[in-house]
Amino acid sequence: MQSARQFVEEHIKKELRFLAVAATCFGGGWRDAEQAKARTVVDISELKKRAFVTISGPREGYRSRYVLRRVKTEWSIVKVQRECPLCHLRQSLLHNGTFAEFELVGSNTNCEVCAGKGWW
Repeated sequence: MQSARQFVEEHIKKELRFLAVAATCFGGGWRDAEQAKARTVVDISELKKRAFVTISGPREGYRSRYVLRRVKTEWSIVKVQRECPLCHLRQSLLHNGTFAEFELVGSNTNCEVCAGKGWW
């Protein structure tokens, strides 16, 4: 039986292949294809019939989470959630005020995007 990790890693490989073909068809390289190559599984929460698999993004605050459902021996993707940038990133100016630095801060229950869940 395939694990949730194996299922998502296989899905990412198929997605990379699609992006490579699309880049060839539409000419030039797609930025999405380059960013997709660096994605890796960073966290898994697997239950008997359900799993959450978090994959890295191009930088902090841009991870994705696959919500999976198992039917018999097969996994399927129920939805793909994105990490909420409003909750997870805060812009703070450095001392001289000329450079912006992003800092991970956690969720906000008043968030209009994710209502404090951290994912949307």
